[in-house]
Amino acid sequence: MANYTNIIPFIKAAEGGLSRNPKDKASAYPIPDGSGYHTNKGITWRVWSSIFGSTQPSIFGFYNMTDKDWSYIFKQLYWNKIYGDQINSQRIADILVNWVWGAGTYYPVYNLQTILGVYVDGIFGSKTLAALNSANEYEVYNKLKQLQTKYFTDLGNQADYSVFKEGWLNRLKKLYAFTDSATIIKTSLPLLLLAGIGLFYYLNKN
Repeated sequence: MANYTNIIPFIKAAEGGLSRNPKDKASAYPIPDGSGYHTNKGITWRVWSSIFGSTQPSIFGFYNMTDKDWSYIFKQLYWNKIYGDQINSQRIADILVNWVWGAGTYYPVYNLQTILGVYVDGIFGSKTLAALNSANEYEVYNKLKQLQTKYFTDLGNQADYSVFKEGWLNRLKKLYAFTDSATIIKTSLPLLLLAGIGLFYYLNKN
């Protein structure tokens, strides 16, 4: 089963810290202290305040966001939305939650359901989970990569988002390198172990 902690270092590294970029849509909902900041470590003030409120302690907590609070939001609002703990494939769970993190649940799940050939409603439920876990991992993974890249390319071609296009696509390249390399290591380890055992017996026999 997939583990949400696997993708956390990648997402945090890609997001950075405090932001008050006026071209970001999140700038419409800044911290109510006049600073103009609206996002920290990829979590918007709007999302944060929906959980922790808009009090002074909450504002302080947003500026000084702990790993515990960040992980709680990530797991509750993003990972759990795709039943991440119950997905067999770590790399599929990782690229899917990255998409949900950047675009919300509907479009990533809609595309996944289209790939799986199940009822398409953009809501991840038990039937989608069962279909995903019984599908060919290689095919689903590669189709998700293609559709996720297309989604962010098309979005980046819109005037309102063009400034973010290059960054989004570079992030996806790094994401796929991360998930691909993890798979290579995972699939290579059994072969390396077998080779090591064979070499051990060969050396001891001779």
